[in-house]
Amino acid sequence: MNSLLLKRCRELNVRCAGLHDIVVDPITRKNRKYFFHDKFHLNSPATKIGQYLQSTLVQRLLDQSELDKEFQADEDQINTVCNILISNIPGWLTIDRFLTNSYVQESKLILKDETYYQLIELPFPILIEKISLYFESQKTNSILSSSCQAIYESCDPMLLPEKNVFKGIPKETNNENNQSIKLEHDFSEHKFSNSHTRYIFISISNTKGTRLTKIGISRMRFSASN
Repeated sequence: MNSLLLKRCRELNVRCAGLHDIVVDPITRKNRKYFFHDKFHLNSPATKIGQYLQSTLVQRLLDQSELDKEFQADEDQINTVCNILISNIPGWLTIDRFLTNSYVQESKLILKDETYYQLIELPFPILIEKISLYFESQKTNSILSSSCQAIYESCDPMLLPEKNVFKGIPKETNNENNQSIKLEHDFSEHKFSNSHTRYIFISISNTKGTRLTKIGISRMRFSASN
């Protein structure tokens, strides 16, 4: 079964790595019980066995150098429901989740020039490429300010990153027309080390007379070089 799975994954250019040779005795074909909490589940962190197994699995994925060329960084818009953990942005106070890259009906006009913020939880860990903020403005030539930060974790539970909070690099404001503004924050220029994130912190200012209508997120495909 494992051989057939590996063959099919290679046909689809999908990475595949397993622990079958570690947790199953090659002679008796029985599970090595010390890898399990019970008869069904492998140990997972924070036990030493669980950390060892996850580290081994991550390393095996990275060692598949013949497939690296199939996993170059590639922008990929994600469409998923995110949780809003903290927010004071008008209109976003009354909702606790939203769909990325989709118009938020509840968004309201911002009436004060204050700093607003939002802490977002993604439903699964990703390696972020860009975060885009979309605004509608009642005035022309609006000059908005924004910042996006992401909290990263290592894919390997045995490793603790030296730095785990990264700030997206602002890109030139894209005025699609007089009333539509897009602010991009690029994370691809950071040098990550096998990391991913589930938490994003956004702050906006100088937004009086506008409304935040949509948040777009794109990811990079996993690569051993990232």
